[in-house]
Amino acid sequence: MVLVRRLLIFGVALGAGATGYFVGGLRGPEPSRTPPPAPPTYAPEEEERDAEGMPAEEQLAAVEAAVSVLAEDLPEPDAMMEALRRAPDGDQAQILLIGMVANAASRGPDALPGIRDLLASGVDLHFPEWDGKGLGYPSLRVALLAAAEATGDPAAAQLVAEVTRTSESPVEVVFGAHVLDRLKALDAPTAQRALDSLRKPLTKEQVQAMASIVGRVVPAAAAADPAYAEQFLMVQLRMPKGQGADPRFVAPVLDGIPSERARELVVANLTAADVSDPAKRMLAQRAAQRAELPMLQELKRGVEAGIYSKSVAATVAQSAVANRAYGRIERDAKRALKSGDLDRARALASDYHQWLTTTQQTIEAAQRMGAPLRKDLPTYVKLQQQRLDSLRNQIAKALKQQAPAK
Repeated sequence: MVLVRRLLIFGVALGAGATGYFVGGLRGPEPSRTPPPAPPTYAPEEEERDAEGMPAEEQLAAVEAAVSVLAEDLPEPDAMMEALRRAPDGDQAQILLIGMVANAASRGPDALPGIRDLLASGVDLHFPEWDGKGLGYPSLRVALLAAAEATGDPAAAQLVAEVTRTSESPVEVVFGAHVLDRLKALDAPTAQRALDSLRKPLTKEQVQAMASIVGRVVPAAAAADPAYAEQFLMVQLRMPKGQGADPRFVAPVLDGIPSERARELVVANLTAADVSDPAKRMLAQRAAQRAELPMLQELKRGVEAGIYSKSVAATVAQSAVANRAYGRIERDAKRALKSGDLDRARALASDYHQWLTTTQQTIEAAQRMGAPLRKDLPTYVKLQQQRLDSLRNQIAKALKQQAPAK
């Protein structure tokens, strides 16, 4: 819609700097478990026409009027709620929030007291119609956390930490932890609370609201408190039959645990009697794809020794072929070639060869034990070899071109 584009331009133009890192990636609302009677809403009041019935210029004027209130200063809670309520529809309510964050960025530390007052007031508003639009925030309070970060005030970390440690909303806790991680202020107690919030039973809406950041928050929380992350991982891997481990937690928690300790945990759990085979396969897949050669070598030794089940051995072999390291090494090598750093390009090609050799040995060991490998696995291995050969040829060509200059 032309109107929505105009509103986007208008909202972004409010502040100098970023409009908040939540914009463009979130999904879904986080409704209150026990909504208060007559909950606030941003829908038009009965006596007003709905958004479709309101002429475009009137819609734009209504939003501009509300945004101007936010642009002058962060208003009192009642004024904030009224501005949001009067937004003709959910899209435009989001524009107000984006404008608020942009304004906080432009005003800097001066905006933080107003944000603190709004958070302390307890006012909130959820936005159930914004999911799928790729724009905005799941609630007013989440937007306020983004606004606090946008001020650039060092005191923002303390304010966000207070909310994160006291809020009963899993969405606020997780988003707060995300802000603290970005501010390099995520400590162990807050990390624990974020992981615990994710482990609790969550509504579909809560899961959707956090979907875009869980993959970043969980490894950050695991890195902030590795000891607690280990406990969290142990619980997930031993979930009762019928529930099963949640890949949204197992994979990122493992990513956040330091390399050497992660290898120890993987080996211990892949041979543990109280961990189900599906959970072991999930763990083996992430471990093999972790893009760390010592981890893959450790898994290869387990396959060669026959200490894993056939299905786990197959998972290790197949995940090794799809390892993230191959693409990373190839990209780094091409950048080195482009910059003329041939020594680094050759070293990276050697790394690629070592990865591929370890992968092939893992596959051969899995084949010997009769693991159910995918039939197209040899094709993928061949493709990896072709990419390595191509890289070597590019390096050889560059070396040949460089030779006359010496």
